[in-house]
Amino acid sequence: MTRALATLGLCWIALACTSPPPAPPAGTPLVDDLGRSVVVPARPARVLSLAPSNTEWVFALGAGDRLVGRTDACDAPPEAARVPSVGGLFPPELERILLTRPDLVLMIEG
Repeated sequence: MTRALATLGLCWIALACTSPPPAPPAGTPLVDDLGRSVVVPARPARVLSLAPSNTEWVFALGAGDRLVGRTDACDAPPEAARVPSVGGLFPPELERILLTRPDLVLMIEG
């Protein structure tokens, strides 16, 4: 009986000392073009597009209401004109980009 209680006690201690599994990331883990691991928010609320094709995709996916900024070249679809411009892409106007406080920045390599 004592041996059974001791075994049960050791099992209880072992279970009490374990930690819960780590929580999954609150988003989608990706590797960016620089090889860094990043987590994209599950549902980014503030999206900044720095390429016309990306702006078109945002609207095509029905997320145009999340777009907080675009470049001067992002002129399609017509609804994009209502989104504030952060200027040109080359060179990027970093101050204007930062003022949009984006959760996600969509751009192209180049």
